[in-house]
Amino acid sequence: MKSVQTNPVIAAMGLICLDVYNANDGRPPILSSGGCVNTLIILRERGWEVIPAALIGSDRAGSYVMKDLHSWNIDTRYVIQKEDVSTPIYQLVHTDNGHTYRKHCPECRNPFPAYTPLAPLDGLSLANLLPKSTSFYYFDKAAPAAILLARHLKERGVIIVFEPNRIEDEFLFFESVTTADVMKYSSERRTGIHSFTDHKKPPLEIETAGSEGLNYRVSINKRQSEWRTLPPAPVSDFKDAAGGGDWLTASLIDSIYQHGDFRALLRDREQLENALIAGQKESAYNCAFIGARGIDVCESSCAVWG
Repeated sequence: MKSVQTNPVIAAMGLICLDVYNANDGRPPILSSGGCVNTLIILRERGWEVIPAALIGSDRAGSYVMKDLHSWNIDTRYVIQKEDVSTPIYQLVHTDNGHTYRKHCPECRNPFPAYTPLAPLDGLSLANLLPKSTSFYYFDKAAPAAILLARHLKERGVIIVFEPNRIEDEFLFFESVTTADVMKYSSERRTGIHSFTDHKKPPLEIETAGSEGLNYRVSINKRQSEWRTLPPAPVSDFKDAAGGGDWLTASLIDSIYQHGDFRALLRDREQLENALIAGQKESAYNCAFIGARGIDVCESSCAVWG
């Protein structure tokens, strides 16, 4: 097992948005940067150097996102703001069973802006700009720039984590699965995914199932194990499930790094399951709070629209 460095580095490319959380309790909306940055903020608080790359707008929502990222001491040199781009916005509405997402303005009913990927050349450029000490790369959108960066970093021995929301382009999704060392997705969004992973066999594949726990399987030398099931961690005081997956992902990445040998970890079922269970416990803990960041949510009386 290798000695643990003091400042592990993770790069990420994908969705960075403004999350607007409506708790339906009379309070103003809770505003925070969302998307892949939730996982990065958790890792940042554990001493990681985190380097996100994304394209957002030079608009009101984008200004709030940048302010929030700076408040967490996130390196934003590769978060690009452009006048002709609109920052994605997601509204999360609290319900008794958790939350739902809305993608339209509650006032004018117009759709909120959608994700705009970086240009492919940006992916190639970043491959040469990121620190040589980068050990993990996370992406959540099957976009050309993200895939190009994944390929280059994989050649350097970087562990690639792919966390898709859904299949939007089959060719790009196939290319993304091909690069992934760790692939994690929700059972609610798994439609069609197994047809790719059965073929490409990512080394660690995780399918989360909320209150039913999670399923995972490993592939070593292209030999794929059967699905294995872990029960959910108990939730003592459930309030909201938003961000639960982010806590699991961040915990797992940190555990893999602390172990020091990803391939050896895959062969050690007990240690691998301990890492997954630790992530489940952190996910369950977050469910006792409103929002994606446990007790560290950012509240604001500002309305995003108006």
